[in-house]
Amino acid sequence: MANTIKKNLEELGFEINVNEISNLYYKKNLQKLNYDTLLTGSVVSIKPEIQNYLEFNIEKEEAKEETFKNIYEKFNKNPNFIGLYFNTILLIHQKYLKGNFAGNWYNIYYNIDTWYKSK
Repeated sequence: MANTIKKNLEELGFEINVNEISNLYYKKNLQKLNYDTLLTGSVVSIKPEIQNYLEFNIEKEEAKEETFKNIYEKFNKNPNFIGLYFNTILLIHQKYLKGNFAGNWYNIYYNIDTWYKSK
């Protein structure tokens, strides 16, 4: 993905350097913020912890509407991450299995209660 983005930006006149790093280096140095742009993967939980993506923590006691308005304003002024895409998960099944196979972004089996075996 990084090399595709590099090629597209270079066609627009940008100078891009891509440095692939080891998983160990990544884990040790991610918090040091020693990069201009970082292209990485992230597993998002059902209830993501927003402080993983922002430069400040939210205490449980501060979980008020005004707090989230402030977070939104700060992020809009200086976004520190941008999601490029979500992976697509495929569900492969036999022809006799019927029902609603439309999962959601966090659970491919979301509608499993609608599945049934046809005769």
